[in-house]
Amino acid sequence: MKYPYSLQRALSRWIMLSTVLFALLGGTISGFNAYHEAREYQDMHLQQVGSLLEAGSVRPKKLPQNQVDQQDKHEDEILLVLQLDTAPLDYRELTEKLPDGLHTLNWQGREWRTLLVTHAPERFAVAQLTEIRNELALESTLQSVLPLLLLTPVLLLLVHGVIRYNLRPVTRLANKVDARHEQDLTPLEDSRIPQELMPFIRSLNHLLMRVGQSMAQQRRFVADAAHELRTPLTALSLMAENVARAPDLETVRERLQPLQTSQQRMQALVNQLLGLARLQGRKPVELKPTRLLACVQSVVADLYPLAESRQIDLGMNRQADLIVADDEGSLAQLIRNGLENALRYTPVGGRVDIELYQEGKCAVLQICDTGFGIPETELERVFEPFHRAAVHSESGSGLGLTISREVAQRLGGQVWLQNQPKGGLCFHYQQPLLEEPS
Repeated sequence: MKYPYSLQRALSRWIMLSTVLFALLGGTISGFNAYHEAREYQDMHLQQVGSLLEAGSVRPKKLPQNQVDQQDKHEDEILLVLQLDTAPLDYRELTEKLPDGLHTLNWQGREWRTLLVTHAPERFAVAQLTEIRNELALESTLQSVLPLLLLTPVLLLLVHGVIRYNLRPVTRLANKVDARHEQDLTPLEDSRIPQELMPFIRSLNHLLMRVGQSMAQQRRFVADAAHELRTPLTALSLMAENVARAPDLETVRERLQPLQTSQQRMQALVNQLLGLARLQGRKPVELKPTRLLACVQSVVADLYPLAESRQIDLGMNRQADLIVADDEGSLAQLIRNGLENALRYTPVGGRVDIELYQEGKCAVLQICDTGFGIPETELERVFEPFHRAAVHSESGSGLGLTISREVAQRLGGQVWLQNQPKGGLCFHYQQPLLEEPS
């Protein structure tokens, strides 16, 4: 498999490119400085010879008047010291109007770097061919730059080797992960791992731990679902046999009633299982703003016949019009589960109160009943799949509160249960508010 991006290649490429660029830049600057320093040193050499002429320590070379034709003999001399009175005529004419100091003169088709010095009553010239000066300066430049150019490839090879060596633990770790069995979710070893990779290793280990917990939860869920389905399926099979053995039509009708009731419960359980599976497997979609009050009123209208059949006083004490985020009707499902549980587990003739209000920057929905409540130790466990409090005699699947918590987590809210001091249970749901659209 060819990977689209390699950290090792990227590091090597950019470090090598940077090294080459800086080597070229450094060599250019170093060579430029060395070249000009050599030229300055040569000027300083001319000035030192001029000082010796002024002190009388050096005698000039006397050139005859016809030296023009013999100039080639002295082209390779490093320095040429002339007394202008005895110099060739054209040279005297070239320098007679120039002040003392350094000048670049073109004499006999050659460039000369010349220092004019007056030591009364005589005047002198200390000259050097520009070609010779340039050769000396270039030689000095090469001596300065050449080591840098020769060491740059060595440095590039060294950088490549160091990067490759230090990334070997990453390669070994990747090979170990590839060789693992798909069911092996044990944490990765963090020994001999670069410090920069430790946050990634810790995050990966946390992910493996969460995946393991999720897989264990899914296995428990499948086992519990199989157990919950096996019991009603067995009952349906026995009821169907009883119907088959009925001696007459009247007996068949009598035995069909519990069969239909069990079938409806079975269908409700399957629907809740499918609903929970869709919630857990569905990718998060774009949340849309919705009016929580309208959603609550719609659920109340649907379940009001159940409240009337049980003679339960169902009402809303507070009705704040709040806007929250919703995910394709999931909020209505959460409210329905909370209200349906309150109506089913409240004794006949009881009361269920609904309150919708704002608390800080959150919307709060509270559904309180006058039932028997549940033990404090069960308040959290009832959110587990298929778990039902032992005090409840009503039939149910044990999935309603599980679905409610799943919905709450997807919407960024939280749901919990709380026993009332005077008896009964309160279903609480809290979710951050959205600004009302303009």
